[in-house]
Amino acid sequence: MRYLVCFFLVPTLLSMAAAADESGYATVDAETGLFRNDAGTFALPCVTYVQCQPGRPGMNAGPIQVPAFDLPRIREDFRQMRAMGLRAIYMRVGTGMFLNPKGEWRRIEEPFTGIADAEQARADFLARLDTVRQAGIGPFTYMYEVFDYLLDCAAAEDLYVVPMIMDTWSLPRKYEHSEQMTAMLHEETWRSIITDWTKILTHYRDRREILGYLIEGETFHLSPWNDRGRQYLNPDGPVMVDIPSLVEDRDPQLIALFQAYLGKRHGSVEALRRDWGYGYDRSRPTHDAQGVPRYPYVATAFSDLRSLQDAPLPHVERARDDTGPGREKHFPYWLNVPFDPVWVDFAYFKDWIYTTRLNEFMAAIRAVDPHHLFFHSAAWDDVPVWHPFFAPWDHGALECDVQLLGGGYTDAVKTDDLKVPLHETVKELYQTVAPYRPWTYQQVGRAGAFGMGEGGFGLESNSPEAPTRVIPETDENRWVSMLLLDNFGSGSAMANLWDWSGLVGATVERLELHEHAVTRTLRELSAALARDTFSRSRDAKVLILSNGITLHSLIKEAAVNNFQALSSVLAMTHRAFDLATTDTVTFGAAHQAINLDQYDVIFIPQQFPLTLRAVPMNGPIADAPRLWPML
Repeated sequence: MRYLVCFFLVPTLLSMAAAADESGYATVDAETGLFRNDAGTFALPCVTYVQCQPGRPGMNAGPIQVPAFDLPRIREDFRQMRAMGLRAIYMRVGTGMFLNPKGEWRRIEEPFTGIADAEQARADFLARLDTVRQAGIGPFTYMYEVFDYLLDCAAAEDLYVVPMIMDTWSLPRKYEHSEQMTAMLHEETWRSIITDWTKILTHYRDRREILGYLIEGETFHLSPWNDRGRQYLNPDGPVMVDIPSLVEDRDPQLIALFQAYLGKRHGSVEALRRDWGYGYDRSRPTHDAQGVPRYPYVATAFSDLRSLQDAPLPHVERARDDTGPGREKHFPYWLNVPFDPVWVDFAYFKDWIYTTRLNEFMAAIRAVDPHHLFFHSAAWDDVPVWHPFFAPWDHGALECDVQLLGGGYTDAVKTDDLKVPLHETVKELYQTVAPYRPWTYQQVGRAGAFGMGEGGFGLESNSPEAPTRVIPETDENRWVSMLLLDNFGSGSAMANLWDWSGLVGATVERLELHEHAVTRTLRELSAALARDTFSRSRDAKVLILSNGITLHSLIKEAAVNNFQALSSVLAMTHRAFDLATTDTVTFGAAHQAINLDQYDVIFIPQQFPLTLRAVPMNGPIADAPRLWPML
């Protein structure tokens, strides 16, 4: 009997050990959509961490790479953050900080690779290490130990850290820049990225002060045009090169991937011809006064397709005298082909490959680190084709735990008169809250949280040489307060300010480092979040239903502008609303779909412009609000 008892006790003891091992990690609370740790549920005021420089106002006013940090200053900065109520930081890190080009742990004495002035940067870093040793920090053998020290400082000040991994902006690099930007299309590069991050994050799997990992966030691009004379960083140092576009140069691998997707989406070439219908006959162009081509819109545009392997990539439109790389002065921005079904399917293709790859990445990391959360941050962009890699509408398909989207009043704040167009007054509601709340609370995919990935940045100037205008700190406080209150009051688990220099850095008026007026708001808000129950409007009864095809088309800006207008109207009535697309809804409950039955009112914004004048796709749509009749 003694042996039988021991036999049954073994799995119990193992279960208890596993439970103890999992304690202390933050999770997402399914009931509230907030974070949860051993102390209970909480929301996170967050800031992107840079080290501010005296006399340099504006965002990213200092180094954004860990090797360039003043290490003794980290603890002081973190202590100040907690005093003003911040609970987490974003930190940019890349594989090149941890690994050398061979994929081995990078030693402190190894030369930096892939950065400008590599020898000078290394000399500066080694000189700082002497100061660090004198301060009693270290010694360090490997570069990852420098980041370990930052995590130790965060743990000591009760701060969470969200490392921004896979970030091509974080130096030094292991990969050639343009190669990583399109890595999702290249199997060998993508496998290397997964291998590298699996190794790195295995090292950090037991760090409880890491809240989770931010994946993507403007990393992956698929530029449609050739870029002229761009400086890219690669393992052998920066080079000035012309980068060929995989779209414009008709890359064979991209063509094969696109055609495979068309088969998945449409099934057969007969169905593809039927679904595409009308298109532009490029065999009969005419040209306007600027040399921009115009094509007949005909029912026979795709009649020559005999197999899916005949399906083309979308065409990059150029004026007749525009033959060089890049966006030249006559570049028509596809305004001459707004209803091209090839561009629509190409946008859906980017959604698909982006989601597939990131889910694959997260599954590989979860296999070695099942405890940490995954955040996804998508840069908000009305532009339909070139930035970022995909149009983030299919929120239910990504297997991440926290969905973040950029938000903020930065366009409005930078105007000369601070007059804000109506459809800009609720930017954070239609960017952050409305698209993500239904996915979080209906639990149609993974039960998760949502939040604002960035906001309130650039309130002064990106550089002291080119100030936009002096923004009084009272105005900064007003805008940032609205961002934070609207987000947390509407159920966000996290709202990140971009960045630390916007809170304690220099301003045009005061070039010394100092706490800005908004820090008082942060303290008060942090206390309120710990004390009060915010109205989270979990069960919105009003839906804005936008057309998924127009949001993937070349008239995306018009579609976005129209639901911006509806959002402003609903926000002014203090009515909670959700935002979904026709691609992601259903009647009744279904996995990864939003149930239309739960709404009392559904607004469908106007889908097409009613004017012949077009908003330039390379400028803010708010510059010409009269051009689109909204309602």
